[in-house]
Amino acid sequence: MKLKGVCDIKSGYQGKMQEGETYKTIKMKDVEKNGVINYDDLETFDTEKEPTKFLLKKGDVILKARSGDNTAALINEDVENVVAAPHFMILKIKSIEEIESELKKEKLNVEYKHMELQPGYLELYLNSEYAQEYFKTNSEGTTLPIIKSKTLGELDIKLIPKDEQLKLIEAYNLVKLERRYMEELAKKREEQFTAYLRSFLD
Repeated sequence: MKLKGVCDIKSGYQGKMQEGETYKTIKMKDVEKNGVINYDDLETFDTEKEPTKFLLKKGDVILKARSGDNTAALINEDVENVVAAPHFMILKIKSIEEIESELKKEKLNVEYKHMELQPGYLELYLNSEYAQEYFKTNSEGTTLPIIKSKTLGELDIKLIPKDEQLKLIEAYNLVKLERRYMEELAKKREEQFTAYLRSFLD
């Protein structure tokens, strides 16, 4: 099924920002390569017009759509007054009724309630080699490759039973956790070695 059939897709917030503390914005630097969002480091801003339709909520998925880094990240916690920068695409999973209607239009004989798209599965699918190869092939521009919303919407996504999605999500989260642990361990070892080297050279 096409991604546009199961998700509403739009670009990140492009409104005018000014100094303030009311809202927070997720920028490219705030999303690690493994899809982890550093919520504690988000920059704040104010704006004259409330960005209501751009506010993120738990279960949304954001995708880096520019610069050639097409990492997807799940909003996995309750957030308040947070938007994504224009460099992101925002994906919100449609309601069951909307998706079942799309399935009928496509004449697909699928019982969606058994295959209800899970946000975590959407994240891992977008980060999979299948989706990433699609992005690489269909991005526009050479200096600054861009994935447009229309292109993103045409990505095929395989719907699988909900219980299988949950198993994949659990395994994927374990891999992410292990990768982050190893990165932190490597960083600490590097810092220890630097301190050890200084003891000889200073």
